[in-house]
Amino acid sequence: MFTSEQAWVFLTPSRLLSKWYQEWRAQDQDGTNEPKNEAKPIVSNAYGASFINQIRSALWNDSMVQRGYDSNKPGGMFKMPLFGQWVTIVTGRYIEELAKAPDNCLSFQETINDMMQLELLIGPALSRDQIHLPAIRGLTRRLNVIFPEIVDETHSAFATQMEKGKTADGWTSIKAFDAFGDLVSQLNHRAFVGLPLCRDEKWNKTMVKSAAELTVQALLLRPFPESRRA
Repeated sequence: MFTSEQAWVFLTPSRLLSKWYQEWRAQDQDGTNEPKNEAKPIVSNAYGASFINQIRSALWNDSMVQRGYDSNKPGGMFKMPLFGQWVTIVTGRYIEELAKAPDNCLSFQETINDMMQLELLIGPALSRDQIHLPAIRGLTRRLNVIFPEIVDETHSAFATQMEKGKTADGWTSIKAFDAFGDLVSQLNHRAFVGLPLCRDEKWNKTMVKSAAELTVQALLLRPFPESRRA
């Protein structure tokens, strides 16, 4: 038998989760959270079921997307859980509307800030800096200059990864996940900071580790109401 103190400790996590969930629902109904979308969720977002469906989405994301697509033919929209949030998936004619939406209706910057919880993790000064899109546009306009450098860096990056692998019977085995992260980091940094820093192994490891830690922290924050994140 539980004592009253043991019972309280045992029930506290679920009581807190219920309270946080109710606050989140209240924010959503007040309009203090993101604007409501008329898209219907394909699975339950009620307390308890919502947490279970978040886990289901993480494990069987492709089947859940397919289910939403099949149930909203021809061309529709639906909500589904994704890494602590409820996202809206659009199909058919809505894709064109989405592409034409102005920034004051659908903002890439706001989406990234919300997805990665940047205001809390790196501060509003950096999260509100509008450097990303101008930088991407600037690089896009200079593709004819950057492309030869990226090709050169691709050869170097792959050679570096192959040297780290183990060779046996004429085959070289590498850890694909780690190698992919290092490749992306090195190629991006060739475009952003250039030689020789982009080939500095310590620099690349630091950047990859920082990005991974930021993503994990954002995943841990997102399931909670905004009032409980700070």
